[in-house]
Amino acid sequence: MKWSRSPNCCRGGLLLALLLVQPAPAKEPKELIWVAEGGSNWVAFSPEGGAVWSSTYGSGGMIYIHDVRNGVKAGSDALQEGNRVAVGRKNVCAVGGAVPGIILYQWQRGDTFQRGRNTVGEKDTRVVSLAFDKDCKYRLSTHEGGNVNLWEVSGPRAGQKIALGAHVKEVLCGALSGDGKWAVTGGIDNVVQVWDCAKKKRLHRLTAHKDKIWSVAITRDGKLALSGSEDKTARVWNVETGKELKLDTGFPVYGVALSPDGKRGLVAGGEGKIVLYDLGTGKKLKSFISGDESAVNSVAISPDGKVAVSSSHNQKLRLWKLP
Repeated sequence: MKWSRSPNCCRGGLLLALLLVQPAPAKEPKELIWVAEGGSNWVAFSPEGGAVWSSTYGSGGMIYIHDVRNGVKAGSDALQEGNRVAVGRKNVCAVGGAVPGIILYQWQRGDTFQRGRNTVGEKDTRVVSLAFDKDCKYRLSTHEGGNVNLWEVSGPRAGQKIALGAHVKEVLCGALSGDGKWAVTGGIDNVVQVWDCAKKKRLHRLTAHKDKIWSVAITRDGKLALSGSEDKTARVWNVETGKELKLDTGFPVYGVALSPDGKRGLVAGGEGKIVLYDLGTGKKLKSFISGDESAVNSVAISPDGKVAVSSSHNQKLRLWKLP
């Protein structure tokens, strides 16, 4: 699971008080299942696949939960700790960003979020991204000051920090493999770094990108990683060797996502463009037309690999049927 900081996080006006779900207009492509209004900067599926979580941050930032079946808003709130979020099992989410520190919440229903007791990471700089492993045993945090930290979520060492290392500048995005053994991060320094979480050390420092990295993802088995950059490319990385496959997108890439089997990657960004790639060959499999030119800041693929969701700067969430 992953989180990436949007390049458009400081732009945009106040949110509408009432969030309306819109059926896909007739002129929209047949792959579009529904359109709803929600978060503009980050989007993810719950691990169980029944809900879409999203957030908008900056002035008036909010967290939203929508029903995957119909796009109806099921809950929302402005949590005081911030709106950098990672969503885990049973509606548990990690929240940070407004001030130093990370806190766990559990969404109950509607606008009710139950706050956990303990805050961790108060001595670190502000959180920029958060991610869980598949079973929510570990949590990854990346920070404004460049630090990359791993946290144990449960057990006798719950809340214990494992300092993996750092980038030289702000770390915009991070992701954990399904088993929590591998992590990948990207930042303002144009560098992708791969981390061996078990050995608590950096495995690769990858410098192929020519501009900041907005989004990263890693396969469940930790064998492949995907990164998206302002340099108008996405890159597929072999985690073990550091070898890459370059995808020339032609647009700045703000969001990336991987299919559950690790064979396909979704890349999205400027001018509302979303493209599905075969990660083995680099071949384009499908382009999705959002219907407007608002930048797509974040994308996610459902746990069953059948649908994807996109979050645009104009606060439009779109659910897509994948081929």
